[in-house]
Amino acid sequence: MIDGIPVESMGYGAGWLIVGLFVLAIMRGNLVPRRTYDDAVHDRDMWRAAHMTSEAARVKGEVHLHDLLEATRTMDQLMREVQERLRPTGPTTVRGDRTEGVP
Repeated sequence: MIDGIPVESMGYGAGWLIVGLFVLAIMRGNLVPRRTYDDAVHDRDMWRAAHMTSEAARVKGEVHLHDLLEATRTMDQLMREVQERLRPTGPTTVRGDRTEGVP
């Protein structure tokens, strides 16, 4: 018995048995043509290369994003300090065209 098939009761010659096993192997996916295998390997390598390129671009983008975020934090702190220094310290009144602090 091979894979649940009773071989001795088939009544066919050994040649037909080998052909049947060959067809069974192809249908189960145990045996594939060389061209199909080569195509699958080529596709695998192509997708692997695309993934590697994509990952390299993603890592490079993360580095640039980190640098941009650091520059944004620095600019935010600088602008807050400028606003703080330009803010008047006491009540103000308008005399003429300029704003002056009241002593």
